[in-house]
Amino acid sequence: MKNIFVLIVISILFSSFAVSQTYNMFDADGNLIDDYKDENGLLSEDFLPYVKEYNSLDSALMEPNKVYKLNLINKDIDELPSELFELFNLQILDLSDNNITQIPDNINQLSGLQYLSLNNNKITNITEQIGELKYLLMLNVESNQLTNLPTNIGNCTYLQNLLIGGNKIEMLPIGICKLSMLMNLSAWGNKLKKLPDNFGDIMYLQNIDLSDNQLGSLPVSFGNLQSLMICNLQKNNLTKLPDEITKLENLPFLRISDNKLTELPKNIGNMKRLQMFNVSNNQLKTLPKSFKSIAFMQQLNLSNNKFTKIPSEISKLNMLFKLDLSKNQITVISKDIRGLSNINDLNLAFNKIEEIPKYIGEINTICVLNLYNNNIKQIPKEIEKLTKLRELYLNNNQINTIPVQIGALVNLSILNLADNNISSFPTSVENLSLLSELNLKNNNFTSLPSNINKLKELNNINIEGNKFEQSEITKIKTLLPNLTLIN
Repeated sequence: MKNIFVLIVISILFSSFAVSQTYNMFDADGNLIDDYKDENGLLSEDFLPYVKEYNSLDSALMEPNKVYKLNLINKDIDELPSELFELFNLQILDLSDNNITQIPDNINQLSGLQYLSLNNNKITNITEQIGELKYLLMLNVESNQLTNLPTNIGNCTYLQNLLIGGNKIEMLPIGICKLSMLMNLSAWGNKLKKLPDNFGDIMYLQNIDLSDNQLGSLPVSFGNLQSLMICNLQKNNLTKLPDEITKLENLPFLRISDNKLTELPKNIGNMKRLQMFNVSNNQLKTLPKSFKSIAFMQQLNLSNNKFTKIPSEISKLNMLFKLDLSKNQITVISKDIRGLSNINDLNLAFNKIEEIPKYIGEINTICVLNLYNNNIKQIPKEIEKLTKLRELYLNNNQINTIPVQIGALVNLSILNLADNNISSFPTSVENLSLLSELNLKNNNFTSLPSNINKLKELNNINIEGNKFEQSEITKIKTLLPNLTLIN
């Protein structure tokens, strides 16, 4: 997630900068023509993509008044060169992937700086003078050795993107709450234990990544982040979410996996716009009754919790197409599952399920069904109704036979039956015309039906750990000469 988050921010800001187009922006003396300036006297962002990017300090110093973009990525730089501060028009400076250890006090001389990238260096401290860069829009200091941020970071009132992930920061300064224009905060992989009480004052915050920290709680004001679109809180020490988080009624993406939650706020149903919710690797046993009101839920990950049954609340989630309840303690596939009228991907692996119910056939929208590592003994004939099924995983169960109705799964591409007690395959297998992968590892097979040669898409069969004679293996290879046979 963190990588995706950073890539989104960087691509938005810099992807257009490579566009090549010629504008006569400078007069005879090399000064920027007023038509290309914004209200602050800087080169307008409309034309910033088209100005020349300099890739060495030497070339930049040859015409310093024309330098608005300087790329010094991976130049083995230990400290900011003093000549750099002669580039008084600089608005974009990229010094990432170097060996810089500190940001000097005179950084404030680059008063027009808007985009400053210093990620992947060895920086231990950011000078307080950073707060004097009043036009700064983006600061990227990810993957350094910072333990804190300057207290006056809040003076960068235009700052929209703050990327501080992969450091050792233990606390965010109160001043960060003054960044009223901040939209993206990436603070993954630090040592944050708490957020400022007024964190919710950052009212335009849209994307936040606080994953892989040590947060034990969230401030009540977190519920004031009404513009939030992506919230990543995975890998923290959260034991409870504040009730106020349910005020985030427009939040579509929330990830709070790998915490210590035992319950969710009872009014979580107020978060009606939630589309992707990952609360895996916690200690949940039930869902609040209001959960059924999250009408726009599409992807729900409840894996590796302590559910003993499929929560009835999810049966009302009519837009849900992906549900992961793997690695729980579920023993029965309850009838509530029939309410998932649009489910596409259902994962119930690593539970204690003993039976696939007959009404499984009523969930005819399923394309991917994971039931591996359970205690299932047989496949019901009603499985024939799952005609949209593309992938079926029944490995590591106690299945003895395969019903002839398996041949009705005409869209099946992957079938995994490894680690069961199966000894034969029905001849209806010939109808699985799209089957490409078949895993029969560790069963009791001695042969496969001859009509398997009709499966023209089949390119991989695993028969390791069965009872095939060499003559049968030779027969299979003859029937399917282009097959990769693992034995």
